[in-house]
Amino acid sequence: MKVITVHSFKGGTGKTNIIASISFALASAGYKVGVVDSDMAHPSLHIIYGMGNQPPHPTLTEFLLGKCESTEIVHDVSPEYGFKNKLYLIPSNLNEEIITKIVREGFEIGHMFRGLKEIGRKKNLDVLLIDTKPGLDEKTMLFFMMTDALFIVMRNDEADIRGTMELLKIIAHFKVPIKYIIPNMIESSHIENVNNELKKLFKKDDVIIASSLPYSSKLAMEHSPHIDKLFISKYPDDPFSKSILKLRDMTTQKMGI
Repeated sequence: MKVITVHSFKGGTGKTNIIASISFALASAGYKVGVVDSDMAHPSLHIIYGMGNQPPHPTLTEFLLGKCESTEIVHDVSPEYGFKNKLYLIPSNLNEEIITKIVREGFEIGHMFRGLKEIGRKKNLDVLLIDTKPGLDEKTMLFFMMTDALFIVMRNDEADIRGTMELLKIIAHFKVPIKYIIPNMIESSHIENVNNELKKLFKKDDVIIASSLPYSSKLAMEHSPHIDKLFISKYPDDPFSKSILKLRDMTTQKMGI
């Protein structure tokens, strides 16, 4: 099982939408994929998958609190997208009281890692995608130790660029094998220029600048609670969706999966 961690320096980059879209793209290519919502303070992956405001239970949060087994928190969303045993969601709890408890008391990160590895083994996953909490904290950084590839999603603004530069200085200590920077929400007419400028800015950071993901007016109109399915499954011909497929192909080739 290969592990891909999707991270960002700040919120509002579209990170969660990207990880959900990549999971669908991988599953549509025949890979068995697990997706983890590890942002327990602001869980939202279940919403992007069209599951409403409340995630299916039990969740990763209950597992970390010792209330269930790891295999109980895996929810097969494959049938919703025409797959069979290909796409699994591991959500976090949206209950305010439980969120407060897990944030205040914390959890044992090794217990999470062991649980995720057990899920990967029992479900025979090819890829595990981990959606992280934006920014930097101790537990988020520990994900970098177990990842085979790191996707850093960013907007093309000065604050995000500078923050990502600082983030990469810290990530350099973890020896992540493959690191991508994924610029998101870029006007189509600006993509080539943005890609070239970012390659110059990050040329010393041992990262791959993935082709920018274009701004999509249709995607911008998708809002909870009206999301019924993943955007990429409804609008496969949208430029954003096509760019996700290119990112999938580049990633699988680079990682040898």
